[in-house]
Amino acid sequence: QFLYIYSNVLPKIGTFIISLTINRLQQTHFLNKFSLHMNKIFPNLQKLALDDWKNEELFSFIGNHLNQLQYLRTIIIRGLRQVNHTNLITHSSEDQKHLLEITHKNTQIECIYFEPDCYSMKLSINQNNLITHSNLIEMSISLSTSNDLISLAIIIPNIRRLHVVIEELLPINKDIIPFQCLTHFSLDAIDFYSTLDNISSILRLTPTIQQLSLTLTTRDERLIYGQHLFTLLSSQLFNNDNLIESLKYATYFSTSVDYHFDPKNILQSWNPISIAYTINKDEKKSYILIHTLPYPSILLNLHSILPNKFGINLGDQVYNNIQYLCICHAKTLLETFTIIQHCRKIQDLNI
Repeated sequence: QFLYIYSNVLPKIGTFIISLTINRLQQTHFLNKFSLHMNKIFPNLQKLALDDWKNEELFSFIGNHLNQLQYLRTIIIRGLRQVNHTNLITHSSEDQKHLLEITHKNTQIECIYFEPDCYSMKLSINQNNLITHSNLIEMSISLSTSNDLISLAIIIPNIRRLHVVIEELLPINKDIIPFQCLTHFSLDAIDFYSTLDNISSILRLTPTIQQLSLTLTTRDERLIYGQHLFTLLSSQLFNNDNLIESLKYATYFSTSVDYHFDPKNILQSWNPISIAYTINKDEKKSYILIHTLPYPSILLNLHSILPNKFGINLGDQVYNNIQYLCICHAKTLLETFTIIQHCRKIQDLNI
């Protein structure tokens, strides 16, 4: 069926196609048929989605076959798989080389989105003779550590909107070159316990932001009180007339079972921003999920006991944008339904 479509259908309608998705099952046939003639068969293509490719095949295709598509502005990459590397230095070098190639060779592209189900990249940048990419306006990407974000600021210094998932936040002790034009910054760090100092280090890279979104997991109680976070925000964010629109925030805080939560002080610390929170305990720990409204990220990791007391009405649509949901230590499927029913766009559910 694919062969028939590629041989008889796509060549006839290619000039009318402005958006195209190529998944792993179609990859071989598509590359054999069209990779060398993309600009002739799809001259008006504006958006390209690539699903479940291996990294070397994907980067080779983007780097070598798309630069003649003059109207192509957006690339969406889902489920990018990494070719096994036993050498971490080689892995890091390959990631940064591939990223440089696809941005440098395709200067017409304005937006590149690596969806959260792509592997986390490692970037090791040598600033000597480095060619940066100045046309990219928006990117989403998963990175291994916060040091890779430093490298990204060197590769794409003029990016305007950046959405990053980082596996591990490390102290930033070296000199940095911050993003020069970044106005919208979104950080998801839900697989690592963040601290206020980690966030302070990250914000050194983003002095020009006007809109900030943070989604964190933490054991640092300072991150559940708004006034501590406000002290770190750039002057641009404070000067914005609408602080409520400028800051989006969520954190999942775990602590000792005898920790006393003071909801009144927590709410007051976030004034004038409205927040929602859910507090719960088990025999070992206390937990709080606290966030601005609506929930700011497409990612949500929860301890299984939290959904049992989720105090959000279905009509509130607070969690409508969640696409990737992880519920840890669930004992029964039934106890997950309380939160799942709020998440109407789930693509990936991990229990």
